[in-house]
Amino acid sequence: VRMWDFTEEQYQSLIRLCIGIHQLLPRIELRVPYDEKSRRTPMDRIDDFADFAGILGHAHVQSGESEGVTQKHDPGPAFHWNRLRRAFRLHEKKNTSG
Repeated sequence: VRMWDFTEEQYQSLIRLCIGIHQLLPRIELRVPYDEKSRRTPMDRIDDFADFAGILGHAHVQSGESEGVTQKHDPGPAFHWNRLRRAFRLHEKKNTSG
C-alpha cells in the first residue's frame, strides 16, 4: 500500500472537527489509542475498541476476520497520530488553565 503525507490543512481540519464533535458529544473524548509500552499508537485493531471513548481509525476497529470483510488500514502509516495527541493535550491545557 502506497501512502502519501497528509497536508497541514487536513490535520488542522481534523483537529477542529474532533474538538467540535467533543464539544457536541462530550462522551467522545479527545484521545487516541496509545500503547504505553511501545510509546506508539497501534496501527491495527485494538482489543477494547468497543469500549474506547476517543478517536479511532478504521484500522483500530476492522481486523478483516469476518467473512467477506477485508482489513482496513486507513488512515494508514503516513498519519501522525502523535500530532493529534499533542493537539488534544494543548486544547485541554488551554481550556483548563482558564
